[in-house]
Amino acid sequence: MTTLTSEQAQKVNNTGDRIGEMFVEQGVSTSQLRKVYGEIKQAENEFKFEDSPEQAKRTLLLLKPHLAYAAARKENMSVVNKKISNLIDPVIKNNSSEEMELFFRLMEAIVAYHAYYDNKKGDS
Repeated sequence: MTTLTSEQAQKVNNTGDRIGEMFVEQGVSTSQLRKVYGEIKQAENEFKFEDSPEQAKRTLLLLKPHLAYAAARKENMSVVNKKISNLIDPVIKNNSSEEMELFFRLMEAIVAYHAYYDNKKGDS
């Protein structure tokens, strides 16, 4: 596992906060986001525990059609499709463990901030 620099950690935090809040504003439900995150966790496990970065990349690449299908079924998933697909592209193109680790940490932050803002919205 790659250790993130302070700057990288700050960027992950800020970007995760912004995207998580945006997903809540677009009406993305926790279950919709968790389904996507489950597939991303599968790729992370392949990367970390099975020592198979190539399989992890294939898993992420195959997530893109699932995102497109979800966007076709539910309009609010269009923003998820666009954002996450754009985040997946550099991970697939670069052969960088650091890039992959940043992606996994960012997705974790997005899910966490989505839960935070979704709960905050429910309290209002």
